[in-house]
Amino acid sequence: AKSSYIPARVILRYPENWWSEAKINKGSADKVVEGAAVMSDGYLVGRISRVSKHSAWFELITSSSFLIAAVIDDTRDLGVITGDNKGNLNMLYIPSDRYVTKNMRISTSLIGDQIPPGLMIGHIIGREPAKEGYVPFKVAAGAHLTQLYNVEVYSEDM
Repeated sequence: AKSSYIPARVILRYPENWWSEAKINKGSADKVVEGAAVMSDGYLVGRISRVSKHSAWFELITSSSFLIAAVIDDTRDLGVITGDNKGNLNMLYIPSDRYVTKNMRISTSLIGDQIPPGLMIGHIIGREPAKEGYVPFKVAAGAHLTQLYNVEVYSEDM
């Protein structure tokens, strides 16, 4: 199976759900499928959540219900990226004894067919106090999430 990207434009983003979801102008007629990765500037920005024939909605990585397995590229530590509905990202479940520093890059780890491993997400910008042996890290998204106009939807051609 080879993969490609379907170019799309963001056509709707409600102010009350600004950090949760957005609508694009491509749908099932364009081979957009539910669960597919949505990219901007080479970075993961979300995942397709609902598809109709000529449009689709995607959940942004800054949504609090968005959870994705991720890896710190420099240390190979695995964790989970989630949002807070306010534009911020956190990386959870990293043991407190791990050597993680600012600017370390984060990418997707193997999770499913629609979101391949190795997609860039962003980088570490800070750390929170440890809880129960784990440190939550603050993460900056690589893409400009306030300026989402053009995106690419991951497509795996069967």
